[in-house]
Amino acid sequence: MGAIVGIWHGPMTEPHGAARQWLTAGLEENATHLLVDVDNAERLVAAVKADKKWRTALVQNARGVAELFVCPRCLRQHYVSVIVALRERFYELDRTMNSHLRDAGTPAQRAAEAALQAFTKEREAENAYRHFQNKYKK
Repeated sequence: MGAIVGIWHGPMTEPHGAARQWLTAGLEENATHLLVDVDNAERLVAAVKADKKWRTALVQNARGVAELFVCPRCLRQHYVSVIVALRERFYELDRTMNSHLRDAGTPAQRAAEAALQAFTKEREAENAYRHFQNKYKK
């Protein structure tokens, strides 16, 4: 914490690249991170060194992304929202994925069902993005 984030620019970081993740919604180039490549790295480092206000903003905004998208609670909330979205879209998914537990009728089944219910009750991940936008608007 307390560092400027540089993300190497390439095909993986394009809008539909494989490196796009849940925290992408909270990222804004030159506000939360620098998009660096071989052509601009030296110029960007010099610009950041020369501009204390920008440097401070980059550090604070990167800290905000870490607090709201990468913390353990945030990761858990993201996974909850993904699972809930999958369950809402593919309502047979639970039945298919948990059939081995249901058929067994064991304490493991009851534990898995209780964990699933507790896991899907919370749907706060979408609130993290709104909170970040409100807290760190320019």
